[in-house]
This record gives sequence, structure tokens and C-alpha cells, in this order.
Amino acid sequence: FSDETSVASANHSTLSSKLFPPVFPEYALTKAHEKVIVLLEALASCNVERRSITCCSFHILVDDGRRTLRELMQDPCLQIPPRFSGQCQNCGVLRCDADGACPFCEVENAQRPRKIGRAHV
Repeated sequence: FSDETSVASANHSTLSSKLFPPVFPEYALTKAHEKVIVLLEALASCNVERRSITCCSFHILVDDGRRTLRELMQDPCLQIPPRFSGQCQNCGVLRCDADGACPFCEVENAQRPRKIGRAHV
């Protein structure tokens, strides 16, 4: 996915991320650009119906993702346990595999457990 796709979202996310603590406090925040890439990768993994928006696959997928997230927000609270063993120290994506390049920023062997404050993994 291109950098142009995520510029506005990344700028907004960077501002808001400094105001609130992370969900998993033992890990650093994931960079805004990488959050956009992770979401776009998930959306592009689905084949969805064309509904009201039909201009392009990007906007069709984002629209469907928005509807799906809106439905999820109606569900009861749920604590999602961490499903990873470390974090890419370059981009901040939480990952399960310990070897090789990060699948998002492609930095080789960037994955290591993060230590923030007194907690560590």
C-alpha cells in the first residue's frame, strides 16, 4: 500500500496516541503508519460486497471495514489477551515470529521483547 494512502490517518493518530496509555503497557505504541498498513492488509484479505461506495476497491474495503467495526463496538466488553511474543523495535508492530524480517517494515531481525518501565516480556 502506498504512503499517500495513510498520510492523513497517520498524522491524526500520532497526535492522539500521546494522550493515552497503550493497551499493553509493557510494549511501546505501534507507529501510526504501521497501524494503517496492518488494517489495510486485513481489509485486503477479505472479499466483500459492493454496496453504496463503488469507486474503487480501497474505498469499498474501508467502507466494509467501518461497518464491521461499528458492529463490533456493539458487542460486550472483552479482554483480548496478547497474542505475540515480542515487538518490532523499528515500527512497533506486535508480532509472533522471532526470526526474519518484520512483515510490515521489512527490517531484518527487528523483533525483540520490549521493556517499558518495570514490566517486560
